[in-house]
Amino acid sequence: RYSASPDQDTAPFEHCTQDDIQVVSARERTNYPLTVSVDDLGDAFSISVLTLQALSPERVGVFMLEAITGLIEVLEGAEPDVLRSIQPLPAPERHQVLVSWNATDRPYPRDMGVHTLFEAQALAQPEAVA
Repeated sequence: RYSASPDQDTAPFEHCTQDDIQVVSARERTNYPLTVSVDDLGDAFSISVLTLQALSPERVGVFMLEAITGLIEVLEGAEPDVLRSIQPLPAPERHQVLVSWNATDRPYPRDMGVHTLFEAQALAQPEAVA
């Protein structure tokens, strides 16, 4: 979105010119669990993040800061293909996503192919959803 100033509280109601209407306050709302809005202020920008408490707003803020910092660093140096070097997740979060959450090793019969294991599961639980 674009605004001439960082004060957006009454912008949606600027067209209301009747004397008997007074804007007390305005607030943007959405039913999405996470909304990120970038507002172009001309010579600067602002970022608004609306999120559920369950999504840890502090973590979302850290992610945003990390991504924007990386983007600014890349844009300041004009090397091609450098955008690939941006790491939007902080190192601990990246490790959690790529390593911890993928620690799904389970013992299984190594002498059987996946199709054989699938067939055995289907025979063992024929009413289960595939």
